[in-house]
Amino acid sequence: MQIIALMTVKDEVDIVGDVLRAAATWADAIHVMDNGSTDGTWEAVLALADELEPVVVWGRFLGTYRDWLRQWLYTEAVARAEPGDWWCRLDADEFYVDDPRTFLRAVEPTADHVMSASFQHYLTEDDHARLVRDGDAGASWRDVRWFTCNHSEVRFVRHTPTTTWPAGSEWPLDLRRPARARIRLHHYQYRSLHQAGHRAMVRSTGVDPAAFGHEREDDDAWYRTRGLTPPARTDLRAAHVVPVAQLTLSEALPPHARRAPRVRGGLRRRTLRLLLRGWLWASRPVLRRIAAV
Repeated sequence: MQIIALMTVKDEVDIVGDVLRAAATWADAIHVMDNGSTDGTWEAVLALADELEPVVVWGRFLGTYRDWLRQWLYTEAVARAEPGDWWCRLDADEFYVDDPRTFLRAVEPTADHVMSASFQHYLTEDDHARLVRDGDAGASWRDVRWFTCNHSEVRFVRHTPTTTWPAGSEWPLDLRRPARARIRLHHYQYRSLHQAGHRAMVRSTGVDPAAFGHEREDDDAWYRTRGLTPPARTDLRAAHVVPVAQLTLSEALPPHARRAPRVRGGLRRRTLRLLLRGWLWASRPVLRRIAAV
């Protein structure tokens, strides 16, 4: 079983090296596309490709970011894939709690994809005070300790002889059977005041209008869509600070993340199967006559 990770990255120099080193312990290959970084990320990726055997540099794409750019990485890597291997969407700011190799070996053979249970890290009141006092110089993702599990999305897809991933599609077609368990990861999307502001700017210019809509919401909507309550202070709300009382340090899954993901198209597929069986049963006399000719 191989795990082939696909990463697109832009301006994540403060964390991408740590992410790639961590992923290199469980991924057989990590294909990386840089989307026009200007902060040293591109140079860091090139250096890491010399240091870490799994890292494969696709190159740079300086055009508009779109959610389906990983399909280009898939096209380059698919020749090495065999049935039973796994494709991973690896973001440049996340670390896995569960070892993906151990987790994927235990996934039921009928599952075609795995959903994440994402522990989303947010800046708290104390983080904001520290960064205002000391500045962003020396700020580290390791200092952003508090999080909540409020997001889940496809993270791994099983490769099969019929896997089809067309251009313009964010994922391979016909993913219907998610694994019962979700794989845990820490997502450090906000790491300092400057980085958070730069992240919002990067995701609002030079990207497909359909991408990153959750980053372009007004302040109230930003909290509401994440199930969070904004702080009373306007400066904290503008910086998307989350009161620590709404966060945790526990990696135990909350009840909603322990529930098995819903099977996509399950009712429709069962209905079509019943209709097909009914048609075959009703057509038996005609089919017998045709077979006898």
